[in-house]
Amino acid sequence: MKTDLATLPVLSPALTGEEIKLVQARLEQPFANLYTKEPKASKEEMLKLVASIYYQAGQKAESADQANLAKLLVNEMVEKFRGVTFTELSIALNNGIRGEYGSYFGINLVTFNFFIREFLKCENRKAALEKQKQHENFIPEPTEEEKKKIDADFWIAENQRISRYHKTGELNLYAPRNLLALYLESGKITISQTEMQQTLELAERKYYQRSQTEHDACVIAVDRKALRDRLDRIVNGNLTEADNDKIDVIACEITMKKYYDSLKPKPYETSK
Repeated sequence: MKTDLATLPVLSPALTGEEIKLVQARLEQPFANLYTKEPKASKEEMLKLVASIYYQAGQKAESADQANLAKLLVNEMVEKFRGVTFTELSIALNNGIRGEYGSYFGINLVTFNFFIREFLKCENRKAALEKQKQHENFIPEPTEEEKKKIDADFWIAENQRISRYHKTGELNLYAPRNLLALYLESGKITISQTEMQQTLELAERKYYQRSQTEHDACVIAVDRKALRDRLDRIVNGNLTEADNDKIDVIACEITMKKYYDSLKPKPYETSK
């Protein structure tokens, strides 16, 4: 279970909510890179996106037409828009069908090209990325005193999170892998190889259960097929890198919950 905390830049406090989304989308791996690693999963995600765009635009298309458009869009992203992330593509297409880039004529590859180019030219996106760039360029290395304060503030906030969990039962974890990594580094949590393997096996079962629930509740045919394929992968042991990534996150959540539960005061302690 690795942490990517050191590689992630701190977001500029000057960013608005919408700007944060744009910057976070920019910080992801480009779609072309993901496609090289996981071509099948990337194609599935693209097909789901295209189907969603048709649905939201109130237009109908045969499954074969949607699949063909998704295939063409994958090629465009790999050949023409190699630096664009999947989230950026999703934002561009969703903005486009809502008329944020002006009039367009039908759902097709030319329209998608237009949406992507307009998204990349947007002044609000440029402003957000510039704010983030300036922030990254001017972040000084914290002093030892500042590092101690950051560490102390983190554990104070973490104790507050644990207290809320004990009161409400709601496990609100942000970046569970990073969180667990910090606990492991501090020595507050230790995990044996046997425990880690057992937790990963439990996480895989939970991943299957969540996928089954999503499948049963899904009404969009292409999404149901993607979820059915995921269930088959889990059963047959043909997990993709994306599947393993999600299982890893669930395993971290299980570990953190187990630790938080171990800190719950005993009944005789609360009655004092």
